[in-house]
Amino acid sequence: MKFGILSDVHANLEALEVALKFLRDAEVDEIVFLGDAVGYGPNPNEVCALLRDNCLHACVGNHDAAVIGTLDTTWFHRAAALSVDWTASVLKPEHARWLGSLDYRVALPEFDMQLTHGSPIKPEDFDYLVNAAQLARIGRFGDLSLPGVSFIGHSHLTVGFAIQGGWAEKLRGVRGAERVERVFEHDTYYIQTCGSVGQPRDGDPRLAVGIYDSIARRFELTRLSYDWWLTQEKIYATPLDDRFGARLAVGQ
Repeated sequence: MKFGILSDVHANLEALEVALKFLRDAEVDEIVFLGDAVGYGPNPNEVCALLRDNCLHACVGNHDAAVIGTLDTTWFHRAAALSVDWTASVLKPEHARWLGSLDYRVALPEFDMQLTHGSPIKPEDFDYLVNAAQLARIGRFGDLSLPGVSFIGHSHLTVGFAIQGGWAEKLRGVRGAERVERVFEHDTYYIQTCGSVGQPRDGDPRLAVGIYDSIARRFELTRLSYDWWLTQEKIYATPLDDRFGARLAVGQ
């Protein structure tokens, strides 16, 4: 099975349209989504509609949960919390119901993989995984029942992690490169972050989109340019914080 993988669109319609065209041209069999359809960006309704129409499997992100009221925004910074309030005020009921129907974890055991937004250990906590030290607690992963491959989002980074024999190794991301490919071995557990479609934060403003061939166990992460300035102008025309538009130009 050839999966297209999207994550952290954050209501960025221009980026999502480019990512979906890329996956259609690549003739993937299914498209999956790792959460955070909304928040920060100006087109939550249009993005939710596209994701609902195109993604067979999707999990809930922390911004999605906050917008529908199932996650407290106490730990959000002020601008992010205000973006949650604005998004909730404009989101159509059918899209709110869709976000509310999403689970924290999507297990696909027939493909030896799972989808979560944050850490796959306890996805409802939305923990970030950005370095190998944070994975030290997975050194005793025998009772966690992790599949061979866990795809995650949340950090907006494009790094991966390999876990073998109680040790976790950080795998390089896709900063500056157009594409990175890696093959997942059968005797190793992998946690692969898939970057962000709508708001990259690794110093590369291009969107990130993944493709995973579950037969060959080959993962490709590709960076694509899009018209970020159109999204930026729309952010500036809303009550959203201008910083959410400015960061699109630099990928931070």
